[in-house]
Amino acid sequence: MSLYINSLLIVEDDKECIDNYLNILSNKIKNIIVATNGEEALHIFNLHTPKIAIIDVDIPIINGLQVAKYIKEKYTDTYIILITGHDDKNFLFDAINIGVDKFMLKPINPKMLLNILERQSTILKNSIHDLEKEINFYHFVENAKNLMLQIDSHGYIKYVNKMSKVYFLVNPDEAIGNHITTFLSQESRVKAERYLEKIKINPNINQQIESKFVNKDGKVFYVIVFINKILDNFGNLIYINLNVNDVTELKFNEIKVKKINHDISIEQQIAKICSFECILKDKSLKASKNFYNIFGLDEDKEITFDDFITNFVHQNYQDFLLRHREGILTRKVEFIKIDLVMKHS
Repeated sequence: MSLYINSLLIVEDDKECIDNYLNILSNKIKNIIVATNGEEALHIFNLHTPKIAIIDVDIPIINGLQVAKYIKEKYTDTYIILITGHDDKNFLFDAINIGVDKFMLKPINPKMLLNILERQSTILKNSIHDLEKEINFYHFVENAKNLMLQIDSHGYIKYVNKMSKVYFLVNPDEAIGNHITTFLSQESRVKAERYLEKIKINPNINQQIESKFVNKDGKVFYVIVFINKILDNFGNLIYINLNVNDVTELKFNEIKVKKINHDISIEQQIAKICSFECILKDKSLKASKNFYNIFGLDEDKEITFDDFITNFVHQNYQDFLLRHREGILTRKVEFIKIDLVMKHS
């Protein structure tokens, strides 16, 4: 089985050792380059830059340790196997400081050498595939018909694709470094700042929003925005990835209607499970006995709407209630589910 190694440099001045290497590796690696001294090795390396080099320490003109040092300084990702005939601790420390990846003592064990190269072949193969994926993904993002951008936790643009010309009326390099609101109308700017603050407070906020926004030039866009948050190990927000999909006004309105109907459906469902009556009284809520009994509260105690949201409503439902705030404060409602209000139980 051939190895996923395009080329290999062997630096060795002993003909018998060179022949041994070729016998072991010639059917595994197509392109094997041989240098018989340090000077020749550096010249060849600068021409071909192979990913792997097998270097004998005791070679003429420039010794193997110096060759390895030069290669590691200029081509840090090159994998170097250093071959030596002596087990000298001082030499080993020098080689480690240089960054040599592997040591082997003469005479070479063919099986051990092949195992080392097979492992490195797998690493190279995976890294090439990862690079190809990264290039393909970058090409996809860069040429996408959607506006795709990354902002930091303060709203400053770290990356944006070519669609910045359509939405922001500037090239990507002109947009990067600016605050996202720089390119929005005043109304859309306020909306964007408000939503950014909500994301900061609760990084687990909705992954998708529907919004109408107006750019600085007055052009209106109806969009669905898919949001992906990147957090650090402590759960702090670092970056926000935004995928902005332009839709027609008709499609936008259809989505909004579906969402409203979905919210109404949720309200109807939770009403069936455990209802109680909240009555507006001087901006306070008067709940049924059931509510006061659950929480062991005095029935004469009046609860403000904000107290109710903060102290009794589960976090998952707070956004839902806030969206219905006006309706709740202007009429009698029956909708609270037992596990919705039992925040501290």
